[in-house]
Amino acid sequence: MRLLKLIAPAALAVGLASTSFAQTATPEAQSAAATASPAKRSVIPSAAATYATFQGDIGEIGAKPLSSQAEIEQKLDALGGHNPGKLTNGWMSYSALVAAQNREFAASVRDIDSYYGRERLLAALEKNPAYVTQLDGGDKALQSALAAAKADSRRMASAAAFMESQESSLQNKSWVKERIRDGKDRADKLLSMSYSGRPVSASARELFAGDGVGAMLENAGSPGATSVWDRASILVSNAPGSALTSFTGPKYQVNPSRTETANHMASLAAYEIVGQADASQKGVQNAMNDRKAEDCFDFAQLQLRGCVAGQSDHYGLQACLRQHAISDVGACVGEVAR
Repeated sequence: MRLLKLIAPAALAVGLASTSFAQTATPEAQSAAATASPAKRSVIPSAAATYATFQGDIGEIGAKPLSSQAEIEQKLDALGGHNPGKLTNGWMSYSALVAAQNREFAASVRDIDSYYGRERLLAALEKNPAYVTQLDGGDKALQSALAAAKADSRRMASAAAFMESQESSLQNKSWVKERIRDGKDRADKLLSMSYSGRPVSASARELFAGDGVGAMLENAGSPGATSVWDRASILVSNAPGSALTSFTGPKYQVNPSRTETANHMASLAAYEIVGQADASQKGVQNAMNDRKAEDCFDFAQLQLRGCVAGQSDHYGLQACLRQHAISDVGACVGEVAR
């Protein structure tokens, strides 16, 4: 018999000596599972819509060259005005949804829930988010989240490269070199906007409110796949008709400095799988508010505001936008894997 072991229930610390199992639940456990907490309203889809809004803005800036001062200012507000905490919530939630698509992992989480009971599972998730990565399918689920992060990072790098390719022609435009004297005011505006964050777009809200989000995300974490945001027709008008192509690509490893972030992705996926990803769960709050992710996003915005404050024309503003609101944020997302 393959066996999962939890240490003393009083401690509620999960130490899984072996992560696979095949035994059925006892009648007592089955009874406990039958009376387990009902599914609660998940905070994950609405949070993921914030990240989708950001990626929708990335798609717009990568679609055509910048052509006016107003356009540069609009893009700067859109990509520089996100709230780092909400962006963290959104990225972690999206990553969790991708991980939750792995059927083997989802089955393992549900088996644990059935065998040990909901109370023990939730206590374990809160105390030690890493343990679910050791379940059957846990590595594959985490691999999906890592692959999706790398795809999004490549997408942002591509948008930044597209902007950089425009700079030689932009230098010849008189409007981009017109002197401005309100760099600090613009930086202060970005700071003020970041307090509440960028409003969620209607298309992003619709995307994560529908029943088809699972199908959209099914191949989001396939190694080598393009970013799901380039294949979501509701966000990108020229997206391919199908997002379910098979892909091959490299296997990623968790960056040792971002192990906690990866564990939070997996634990958040487990909460979603058992219908307990509501705001009252401390473990959900901890996972969604991943400290290192938020610190990275916050530092990127700090760098952006410092850059903007020192600019004297729109050519400089677009360079700040490219480097700090796009490239730096892409690095924050991509560095979870290597």
